[in-house]
Amino acid sequence: MKLSVQVRISLTQPSARSTVSTKIKTMKPILITLLCFTLLLLACEKTAMDPPHFKENVVQLSNLKAGQLSQFLRYTTNCNEMDANFEWSSDTLNLRVIEKDGQLYFEESLTPNSPMYLSGTFAAPISYPIASKNGKLFIPERENSALFFFYGNDHLQLEKSPSLFLNPLKQENCRMMLKGEVFVGDEIGIIDDFTVGPVNIKNKIAVSCVPVFVGVEAYLGYDPHQLYMSHVIRVDEFNGTRFEYVQGWYLLNEME
Repeated sequence: MKLSVQVRISLTQPSARSTVSTKIKTMKPILITLLCFTLLLLACEKTAMDPPHFKENVVQLSNLKAGQLSQFLRYTTNCNEMDANFEWSSDTLNLRVIEKDGQLYFEESLTPNSPMYLSGTFAAPISYPIASKNGKLFIPERENSALFFFYGNDHLQLEKSPSLFLNPLKQENCRMMLKGEVFVGDEIGIIDDFTVGPVNIKNKIAVSCVPVFVGVEAYLGYDPHQLYMSHVIRVDEFNGTRFEYVQGWYLLNEME
């Protein structure tokens, strides 16, 4: 009798269990990465959506409503010795949003105890039409404004577009500088920090004056929500000596 021995050689395939296990191990880092990315997006979205905190009924540039009111204190100094010569003048400016015949206006007036009011320098309120739309504040008739008179454009860009960060501004004494030059004209930039005595703004949009005012350099510091500072430098020369006087308005809310 012949014994027949059959040898079966099979190329074994991985079991279903080991295949699933391998896939899970491979996908684990991917899933963890996707989860972290999703959480990061949600965190960023939440931060962006959180509304800024404002005191009740202050002027909000991107959301103007009749009855809103912000107050500004006037300061003076000079560029040679800013801190030593800094003074609050005790003048308080009311910036109020009013409505006439369906049109919104800014109304500027001084409080009755303000020295400029008592002297008659700025006694009567002034008003000019305004509108906030498409990320811009329109102020076409600002010539008599104590805050905006020097600004050369009919609107302020309120949104921090990426292009603004291409113009980082730096403080040099009483001035803002853009790429080593005095900041003037129709450029828009971001100022990280600007300090004059106790006046301070950080990470704000800044614009300057179109140079049509002889002997005047000036800046507005603001964000999409509020105006924080209007800063004016007046340059004069007498007997060959150059004088640089500073006067400005600083948001009262920032001091409280």
